[in-house]
Amino acid sequence: DAEARCAQWLRQDPKRLSESLSLDLATAMLLLDSRLDAHGQAAPSIDNQIRTLIDRLKAYQRGEQLPALNLQQSESQTLELNRHLAKEILTSLGSIEQSLDNFFRSPSHSDELTKVKAPLKQIEGALSVMNEDDAVELIQDVERQLAQLAAQGKTAPAEFENIAHKLSAL
Repeated sequence: DAEARCAQWLRQDPKRLSESLSLDLATAMLLLDSRLDAHGQAAPSIDNQIRTLIDRLKAYQRGEQLPALNLQQSESQTLELNRHLAKEILTSLGSIEQSLDNFFRSPSHSDELTKVKAPLKQIEGALSVMNEDDAVELIQDVERQLAQLAAQGKTAPAEFENIAHKLSAL
């Protein structure tokens, strides 16, 4: 319910979405998903973390500027969260690969490049949660390259290979 209210609040003015809020939303969704996957058997610390994130979402809506959140997790929780994030990343990479293949086969279909923006941001958020700064920089570099390709409206095999190599490095 808190995420839905926050989404409605953001729809009123999307410029309110900050990097910190994006990470908190992504973390809240992952923790909720982890809670659902546990079928009611999740550790109490997950529930505490969810409550903390809900409080933060409410604070954002009140206009408060918050620093990045540092949630303490047990090693097993961290492993489970990383496992879940890795699955999400792989799913997003599959979607990105399909769209990029379509674009590089037919560069006139530049709408394929807009389809990859959301999955790239999801991957960036997941990698941020995992504290994978080098991988985040790699994704940001791919985003810049794709923006340049969209502006040019043409492709070269070397560009495709470069982007594919970076994404496969993940």
